[in-house]
Amino acid sequence: MNGFAVAAAPRFDFRRTVLSHGWHMLPPFALDRPRGRLAYVHQSAAGEVQRLWLRAAGAGLRVDLPDCAALSPPLENELRPLVARIINTAWDPRGFYAAMNSFAGYGWLD
Repeated sequence: MNGFAVAAAPRFDFRRTVLSHGWHMLPPFALDRPRGRLAYVHQSAAGEVQRLWLRAAGAGLRVDLPDCAALSPPLENELRPLVARIINTAWDPRGFYAAMNSFAGYGWLD
């Protein structure tokens, strides 16, 4: 299956990120809870419709393109920043967790 990996900031948590805003319940997203993956449908600059499956992998996430016969460099170059923006992989939550730990009842964030 064609795909690529996207690195993420320290303490990135794919599951928490996907569930945190509720947009996973709105099209073009679909959540596959049993498999721990998020589906996204994207129309590329070339006009092709691509189905993406995003899932946690190592220190970031894996993007699989099940319907893509061959992942071209231009398509990957288009999708990589798109996925990073959607999932916000560059955000480092450590400062947020530290700030929230000063409030009672938020220790679960750590």
